[in-house]
Amino acid sequence: MLAQNFKTADELGLEPDHYEALIKLLGMFERKEIEHRELVKGDAFTDYCLPWRSPDKDFKFNMTTYAAHSSCGTVMCIHGWTQMLAGRMLPHPYEVKAAKLPRLSYYQLCHPDNKDDWNALGVEEAAGALRSYLTTGASDW
Repeated sequence: MLAQNFKTADELGLEPDHYEALIKLLGMFERKEIEHRELVKGDAFTDYCLPWRSPDKDFKFNMTTYAAHSSCGTVMCIHGWTQMLAGRMLPHPYEVKAAKLPRLSYYQLCHPDNKDDWNALGVEEAAGALRSYLTTGASDW
């Protein structure tokens, strides 16, 4: 296997555990351990939660919600998944955006403003954006 050519946590303006959680999430995305769940009108995701304190283990991915729980599981975006994997609250994407290296944009990874329908962004697109972010500092959605 080829060595990863990721930027360092310092280069990305991230704390070490935040950085490690993103690398772990990328692996989970690429191994297809996480499924996308499209949210449809009428979904009863009303109980917003801290993802690592969610009462269930049926975790899915969707960029439209940080972390929302219902009887059919918990759905989380990249930032929600990263916080769950780190086991703690992490700086909000706005805070990382304001860090000393604004061109290396975690905010852009979590808020793909060049996409019209975040609900349709699947795991493969998220993996590509995350790999690009870790490698270049730009998420390239």
